[in-house]
Amino acid sequence: MAELPDAENPVAENPEPIAPELIRQRLRSAICDRPQDSDLYVQFAQVLAQLQRWPAAAMALWRAAELAPANWRLWLQGAQVAEGLGDRPMAIRAYLRSLQANGNGATCCFRVARLLRELGRDREAADCERWQLPPAIVQEFARLDYPLHLCSAANLPAEQTRWLEPIAPYPPLKAARMLGPVHPHLTPDTAPQLPPWPRPGVVAIPQGRAQISQLGICITTADHQVVQELSSGIAPLQAVSQPPPVRKLSGTAAFLSVRFRPNYWHWMVDCLPRLAWLAEAGFERSAIDWWVFDRLDYPFQFATLERLGINPDRVVSSDRHPHLQADRLLALPPLGRCTPISDNTFTPQTRDFLRREFLPLATAIDPAHCPDRLYITRRNNVQHRRFLNETEILPLLTQRGFQAVDLDGLSPGHQAALFQRARAIVAPHGAGLTNLAYAEPGTTVIELFPPRYVANFFWLVANCSHLNYWALLGRETLPPLPIGDWMAQAQAYRDDLEIDPQALATILDRASL
Repeated sequence: MAELPDAENPVAENPEPIAPELIRQRLRSAICDRPQDSDLYVQFAQVLAQLQRWPAAAMALWRAAELAPANWRLWLQGAQVAEGLGDRPMAIRAYLRSLQANGNGATCCFRVARLLRELGRDREAADCERWQLPPAIVQEFARLDYPLHLCSAANLPAEQTRWLEPIAPYPPLKAARMLGPVHPHLTPDTAPQLPPWPRPGVVAIPQGRAQISQLGICITTADHQVVQELSSGIAPLQAVSQPPPVRKLSGTAAFLSVRFRPNYWHWMVDCLPRLAWLAEAGFERSAIDWWVFDRLDYPFQFATLERLGINPDRVVSSDRHPHLQADRLLALPPLGRCTPISDNTFTPQTRDFLRREFLPLATAIDPAHCPDRLYITRRNNVQHRRFLNETEILPLLTQRGFQAVDLDGLSPGHQAALFQRARAIVAPHGAGLTNLAYAEPGTTVIELFPPRYVANFFWLVANCSHLNYWALLGRETLPPLPIGDWMAQAQAYRDDLEIDPQALATILDRASL
């Protein structure tokens, strides 16, 4: 039990140990005096749990959360207590309340999915496992501060919507080459299935609003209708919840924010290629007053914006302003529809855009700085997926003519040059492999994975680029993941990596390297 306050709280006057029942009585008295004090209800719940009075503890915790609705941790605790009591609907309600308070709580979606499966609602559970919250679940379980009104872009005035040609399909996918059986995530027949791509286009919405969190993009019209083609993730929940303060933008704003943090992959693949949609739909960059991105944190973001002719002074961060309204909002369907292990955001058009815009920068890089055989190291600034025995495999790679390069801090042009000129690339799984877009067809790629986390992002990139793709799983140093546990799968991306040198040597031999 947490320590009780020792100032004006009557339950903390006696420094000697007090029986839980006596503490309960004193807390009841204190609550009568201060019925709006959420901390008292939390303490009351803890004492009731000590006394194993679980239903009463759950109700006390729920009351504490209602008094402090922005405290998402209280709702999370309430959900977990409700799960322990076997009250699945109550647990779902509490997880959604936690998401309403904190739109970045990815694990809440997985927990709701698990509860829905236990209730036999598999289709809705599958959506939640892809971080797509069904409107029906919101209507049934969420607190509704506002009614939920959905609309299609087809119902908006025709002059507001400009659709483009559909995204070209992937070329026929080829299974990865591996030493043993091909991992199911890396072969066409068993790779995780994702929703189809949205149709590219731009919708110009007068007085349009946008809400953004790590888990949701909610685009609404001036009369508060959610435009379904432009929204994703937990958008239905955002639409019914009290929004953050609005930042109003005068003029025309292009909304290019994406779910999840803008690391190199999400920035280069989810975000920037949609700039081509604006041009194809007839919206000139010079006529756009504001550019809405998640946030600008990294040198590569500034470098790519400079290349694209976008002034960073005209960029508005949706991370700082998660609720925006513009005189005219140019909204684009989001591409980021990934799960922890699969992402079909990279398309043949993505490759074309990146090569067209950034490959010309490679001409300024001295070929002497671009080895024919490239090893991408993650030695610097790595907080997870550390390569534990990299020093053990480096001599092997060096003997085979590979040169280690750390991409951190290199310009986009330098990275493009490295991957365009390499004929063989070995790399642990990481965002740096986004640069496979610049590799020439026929280049050999060997991606190294921790065995519990095999994501097919770069297998798809390799297929789009017609590369010779191999995969090697590291040694099993951790227990297997529970089957169907999406929360565990989502965290497995942090797993460290340890590679068997002999296995790597065998793959290099088979790849004629």
